[in-house]
Amino acid sequence: MTDFGWNYPPGVTGNEYAISGDEGSWEEDLECKLCEKNTLHSCEVYRSIVSTMCMECHDANDYDSDWWFGVGDMAYDVVKDGDGV
Repeated sequence: MTDFGWNYPPGVTGNEYAISGDEGSWEEDLECKLCEKNTLHSCEVYRSIVSTMCMECHDANDYDSDWWFGVGDMAYDVVKDGDGV
């Protein structure tokens, strides 16, 4: 095996969240389940999981990224087609 100069302990690949970090992050206004109001959320995606955290109450939620981005696409289609409110 080739040594690339990384000194990770046995069993650590460097792909772990603590080492590699998220694959993308953004802030978005979302409905908070705990606050029950629209609040700013800190969002990030890592290994097909979207995690959100309410910036007011710090409630955290995880969603499958296929569901998360699929809902966004459906909402866009509704607005684009003029079916939205």
